[in-house]
Amino acid sequence: MKKKYMPIKHTLILLLIFLPSCSTHKYKLPAIQIPEKFTHQEAAATDLHIAHWWQQFNDPLLNDLIMQAIENNYDLAIALEKIEEARAFYHIKKAELFPQIEALGVGQRIKTSDRLREISSTPDVTGIDRSLGIPGTTNSFFSIGFDTLWETDFWGRIWHDKNARYYTFQAEIEQMRAVRIILLADVARTYIQLCSLQLQIQYIQEKLDIDLKLVTLQEMLFTGGLINAIELSIQKQNADTTRSNLASLRIEYVQTKNKLAILTGKSPESLLLSPLPPQIPLSTATLHAGIPSDLLRQRPDIRQAERLLAAANESVSQAIAEWFPSFSLVGGFFSQASKKKNILNCGSMSWYVGPSVRWPLINFGRIQANIDTKKAVEKQAAFTYSQAVILALKDVEDFLIAYFQNQEQITLLIDKNNQAQVAETLAQDKYISGLENELEALRFRKNRIDTNIELIFIQESLSSNLISLYKALGGGW
Repeated sequence: MKKKYMPIKHTLILLLIFLPSCSTHKYKLPAIQIPEKFTHQEAAATDLHIAHWWQQFNDPLLNDLIMQAIENNYDLAIALEKIEEARAFYHIKKAELFPQIEALGVGQRIKTSDRLREISSTPDVTGIDRSLGIPGTTNSFFSIGFDTLWETDFWGRIWHDKNARYYTFQAEIEQMRAVRIILLADVARTYIQLCSLQLQIQYIQEKLDIDLKLVTLQEMLFTGGLINAIELSIQKQNADTTRSNLASLRIEYVQTKNKLAILTGKSPESLLLSPLPPQIPLSTATLHAGIPSDLLRQRPDIRQAERLLAAANESVSQAIAEWFPSFSLVGGFFSQASKKKNILNCGSMSWYVGPSVRWPLINFGRIQANIDTKKAVEKQAAFTYSQAVILALKDVEDFLIAYFQNQEQITLLIDKNNQAQVAETLAQDKYISGLENELEALRFRKNRIDTNIELIFIQESLSSNLISLYKALGGGW
């Protein structure tokens, strides 16, 4: 029986279909186990969208500072320009898929060397006089036309390079979103810290007034021989410590205000703040962290890592395509003459057109080394993506437990503060009634101030941890 062979044209068609796929490197995300829910979270949902989380503090000044930062911050402006840079690189690579046409023009006046004939007219080893022409002549040369080159990209080398640039462009968008999230969180946390410092300065100033009054009273007692020098010295040390703490807080307040100015894109002296609120801004919304899988869609750093992994994958395919021959179509049309008046004559016209091929047959391992390099970069990108996911989960868990523990601490401190207030009131009543001296009444007042400062610290921590939690959740874009 006569064997039937596949016709050559069918074989070529199959090769044309199959071979381009040889240069395609399959894209695959790393498999990461995501928990169904976070360990520490409430079931209630908030009616506030995560993109505008700062509005739940109900602070007009904070809202205004956030808007100023979005409009004026330089880090955010730089991130936006990096997007434009990546977009331009993408368009460069995209343009390489299309024919490249160049217009050429030459106008030259050429003089031949007077010594050229003397050198060239010497017979060579064959005894033949290979003369180059008449020495010392001057000629003109004019040429106009165009060249064209089009690489057909049969194996997808340019296409994969273009895709890699596109994914890099998308990664820059995610980087900008990450910068925005960090910026908004920094503005809010700095503002919370500024409010806290203002209240601390007020309480420490009140505490210093009490310490100075205690020093005056104990000096009177020391003069009357009712206390020794050690007790007086200790009280003076307490007053000096309070005075030093007050100076440190004032320095920190100015530095924090300057930091807030930089975040909003202003010089330190140009930032004008309306009166700060008389208490730490606290959230009025119910927290809902969502489900862990939301992080994969919301966190820009994870989205950026995924896009960079996709870009690395395309770079591997591009490197593999270097193994195969590249086919191009070249052509040109020119008009050449020795006189300008003849440049447009039909007899001056010349042209060429045809295919060209380039195939790196011997490269001493360069292509394979490049492939290995691209694959190593791809593996790094995969590890970076996996790490970004687990770090995001860690961030959310960390700030969830911190936020809920702060809430419990505040409940305890409010009770402690109420008790200190009651004790101060009773001591003041006893002093007014003559049942207690003024020293004890002032000490109870200092104790109440200390509990107030402690409560301020926890309230600041509560709001800061909530801000950090929304940052960890990818809120703000």
